[in-house]
Amino acid sequence: MITKIYKPLTYLLLLPAALLSIFTFFSILFAFVNPGILFISFLLASVVIYTICSLIFLQKVVVSLKEINAKLKDWIKVNAFVTVIFALMMFFNIFSILTKPLTLRKIIGEMVEQQKGNPNFYSNENVLYNVMISVFIVFAIYSGLLLIHIGCTFNLLKKHQDSFVNEV
Repeated sequence: MITKIYKPLTYLLLLPAALLSIFTFFSILFAFVNPGILFISFLLASVVIYTICSLIFLQKVVVSLKEINAKLKDWIKVNAFVTVIFALMMFFNIFSILTKPLTLRKIIGEMVEQQKGNPNFYSNENVLYNVMISVFIVFAIYSGLLLIHIGCTFNLLKKHQDSFVNEV
C-alpha cells in the first residue's frame, strides 16, 4: 500500500526539487554577499538531496529489490530530518501569514506605493494579494506532500532494511 503512494509521490516531488536546485544555486551565490543566506541554502540543498536520494532508493531498492550501500540510508535519514524542519518552517510561516491577512495587504500596499513610478509594475493590489495567497497555498501543499513522503520513506526504510549493505 505504501509503495503505491510512494512511487507517484516521489516522481511528483522531482519537479519542485529541480526548481529548488536552481534556487539553491543562486542562494549560494548570494551567500557570498550576505552570509545569512547560507542557512536557507543549506535547507534548500537538503530538500533537493533528500528528493534525489529517495528517488535512488525507490528505483534500486523498492522497485528493483537490489542491495545498495548503507550510506544511502544515512543520506536519506539526515536530509529527511532537515527537510522536516524546512516543511514545518514553511507551514508555520504560511500559517502566520494567512491568519493575518491585513498585514499581508499592508505589505502589498507599501510595495505598490514604492513602485508607483515604474510603468512595468503591475499595481492591482487585489490581484497581487490573490496571487500571493495562491502561491502560499501551493507551498503549503508541497510541504504537506514532503511530510507524507518522509513518513512513507521511513516506513519503507524499515521494511527494506536488509537491502542496505556495508561495503568493506
